[in-house]
Amino acid sequence: MLKRIYADNYKCLVNFEFHPRSVNLLVGGNGSGKSCVFQVLEAVQDIVVFGEAVEERIPAASLTRWDSRDTQRFEIDVEIDEGMYRYVLEVEQNRKISTASIQREHVDFNGTTLFKYEARQVHLYNDQGKLGTSFPADPRRSFLGILDERPENQRLMRFKNIIASFWVFRLNPARMTAVSKKEAHWLERDGSNLAYWYRNASSEDPEAIGTLNQDMREIFEDLQSFRFVPTAGSAKELVATFASGQGQQGKSYNLSFDELSSGQREIFALYAILRLAARRASVLCFDEPDNFISLREVQPWLGKLSEVVEETRSQLLIISHHPEVIDYLAPGDAFKFERPSGDVARVRPLQIDLDAGLKASEAIARGWDEGQT
Repeated sequence: MLKRIYADNYKCLVNFEFHPRSVNLLVGGNGSGKSCVFQVLEAVQDIVVFGEAVEERIPAASLTRWDSRDTQRFEIDVEIDEGMYRYVLEVEQNRKISTASIQREHVDFNGTTLFKYEARQVHLYNDQGKLGTSFPADPRRSFLGILDERPENQRLMRFKNIIASFWVFRLNPARMTAVSKKEAHWLERDGSNLAYWYRNASSEDPEAIGTLNQDMREIFEDLQSFRFVPTAGSAKELVATFASGQGQQGKSYNLSFDELSSGQREIFALYAILRLAARRASVLCFDEPDNFISLREVQPWLGKLSEVVEETRSQLLIISHHPEVIDYLAPGDAFKFERPSGDVARVRPLQIDLDAGLKASEAIARGWDEGQT
């Protein structure tokens, strides 16, 4: 479980610390720093797992505008049954030429060092914390991104796999297309390659695909199934097949995924994540999943997703401004993000006396969200 996120000198996050719980609702005004927390997780994942250049994921433009320091620091604590991982990343920015490099990177487990990078040198340790080898490395990318699994680094690889299982989504139905030219094992954060990812899942997990289609039949009237039809070459098109009305019994017709409404595409993507990804995720983050759909549509999904999170002992973080979603999730663990003076972001538990009869969304709107009226 993700126990702690720390960021300093990153956008509006200055000496910022957040301790998420199991199911988390993140609320607050626009620009209060909620999405920045997700962006920290995205950047760490891209650097540690996918080996992306630091300056691409943490550019000089991400420095806090009113802070003159050139060093940014990030920390992530992840708890497993056996103990606690801590990851530390320090990035040095060169404002003049807009470049970034790793100044220091460190992974430890229960205080035992597993990996260290400093002074442009990588130091690799075994699972017991004994130094194995040291060598120079490129400061523009993390060596963790290309680290191979070996018998002596199982704990370090487990950490890397945990970070790989962070799924952060900011879905945009307008970018979801019907045609898939190939299969994809990873769903992009905006859902733009949904058809590619769903095509891969169709062959890998047909049972989950069947459950997903059943979900969709309960939501979309007259739907028979979502399936792929061949197009040119190896490309396939994702279509929704509906039973035809107007007394034409036994007839059906296809609609390309592109022809569905934004809300329908969003619902399909959310349920696809639920059925095809949620059980493999250690952390699931959704930035305003209710943008295109109503509570009547999102609430059943939230309920099912919360059940999966509880069963798998994973974690859920949801950003929402929607009053009904806030009222649905606020009785659990909710956090209020604020920038009281317009600069530094701060977070605190949302404190509302729900027994007083006032809805959480109403209390927030009236400024009565500190347990006082």
